[in-house]
Amino acid sequence: MNVLIVSYYFPPINSGGSLRPAKMAEDLRRNGHGATVVTHAYGEERVEEPGVVRIHDPAYIRNRNSPMRWLRWAARRLMVEMKNRRGEYASVFEGWRDNVLARREDLKRIAHPSVILATYPPAETLEIGLELSHGFNCPLVADFRDGLLFEPIESRRMSRFASVVGHYRNLEAEVAEQAHGIIAVSEPIGAYFRDRYGKDRVLSVGNGFDSTDYTDLPSDSGLNTRYFNVVHTGRFGLSDRGISPAAFFDAVRTVVEDTDVARRLRVHLAGEWTASERKQIRNLVQKGVVQDHGLVSRERSLAMQRDADLLLIVTQARRTSALSTKLFEYLYARRPILALTHETAVGGIVRDTGSGWVIHPRDETRIVAFLRRAVLDSEWRTDISLEWKDIQPYAWERGMASVRELLNRIVNDI
Repeated sequence: MNVLIVSYYFPPINSGGSLRPAKMAEDLRRNGHGATVVTHAYGEERVEEPGVVRIHDPAYIRNRNSPMRWLRWAARRLMVEMKNRRGEYASVFEGWRDNVLARREDLKRIAHPSVILATYPPAETLEIGLELSHGFNCPLVADFRDGLLFEPIESRRMSRFASVVGHYRNLEAEVAEQAHGIIAVSEPIGAYFRDRYGKDRVLSVGNGFDSTDYTDLPSDSGLNTRYFNVVHTGRFGLSDRGISPAAFFDAVRTVVEDTDVARRLRVHLAGEWTASERKQIRNLVQKGVVQDHGLVSRERSLAMQRDADLLLIVTQARRTSALSTKLFEYLYARRPILALTHETAVGGIVRDTGSGWVIHPRDETRIVAFLRRAVLDSEWRTDISLEWKDIQPYAWERGMASVRELLNRIVNDI
């Protein structure tokens, strides 16, 4: 079986969205299958490593520190904005989509695909998957790392432009009709496709933890054991604009008014932040309570999780399908978790595994009380358990075994 994985997000970007397709490709190859990933390049179009085809995205200008680069970036986004406002669907990813489709014959020659696996977001990966599936006469499997219409990750954009809603409605219906299988990152998304479209080949597979990632971590994570270290890795609002850590940082400001807490508490952030988030933490960074480590290697990120006294995860309330990769990494670290969430899959897993506490992300009063107890009370951990048997079901290899079975069944049925 040869699988062509269409994924815009892919390493070296270090995020759950990029790690999922990378882990899928690794697992398929490890189990004797072919796996080729088509993704975007960080410069000119090229094949950088075996099994990965990188194709130029004209909209990708990460470094915009020169006037010309900034103008090119702004002009492209302004054009997309104007089209959407006048009722014509447009996206900054369309240039990449068109470049990928222009290379379809090369992709067919390189990958020899027997099945296409397209992973959303962005929506253009699904469009590419549909087009290649028709052109190559091979089945399509759609992987939803987030909801398209169900609890949409792009809710703000959809609320602004009717053209986006209409386009996504048509696209989702086409995928539901044409795809031979659907993989969902969480059961609420999987249940949505079963209930709304009557799909019978729907598989819910969370990202999970991969034990092979932990074999060569640095012995020193940079955390000082003199302090009570709270660690958050990854992003807040850059992953989901509905997520806000404001109540948490307000709670930190309150508890450090107690000099005993201020002397002991350190909050470590490793990742990328929005301008609003940087503003929220500025005075805490100046006081030394919050330490902004910026982007760090994946190895150091995992080492920081391993050495933390408390691991922090924040989601949007009532977004039931919210399920971040970092949760599974936190489970493997077997350190206590503070989940600021409400009525989500994240909260359910933390409760089911007995791995930590769940508090509403806007309940500043309860967050204050929890932090004060965690920092000052030596018995604060006595009401949680971290049993390995409860964590094992979230191993990545278990989920991928189901994915391989689904793909094999689809290929053999054609």
